[in-house]
Amino acid sequence: MKNLEATAEEVVEHYVRAAQVYQLPAKPPGDVVNQLGHRRLNAPTPDVDSALELFALNLRSYPKEPVAWQAMADALFQAGRVNDALDHLDRAIELAETPAKRARLLEQRAVFSRSSIRQGNP
Repeated sequence: MKNLEATAEEVVEHYVRAAQVYQLPAKPPGDVVNQLGHRRLNAPTPDVDSALELFALNLRSYPKEPVAWQAMADALFQAGRVNDALDHLDRAIELAETPAKRARLLEQRAVFSRSSIRQGNP
């Protein structure tokens, strides 16, 4: 995938075409979609809506991958949807395969939670 500005729809179309040509699965690689989404979040002018679309694509494709849930949590948090971000982090924590990964996710959850309290959310 060479177009770093591709939308979620364009990413899917690219991999569907590649699947037809090379007889491969049509599912876009999670790490590629994750990179595209984080690129949107970390841009000088963040495009959170586009990132949310890309991360939603990853969740549909890889619902058992903790990184997909964590990435969506990052975008939701940046969108100001702290409670939704916490819910997604909780799912990532449930799916985390190692104690070290769970610990990092719990630390991130604590940061999001403190932010929620500062914003007046329960």
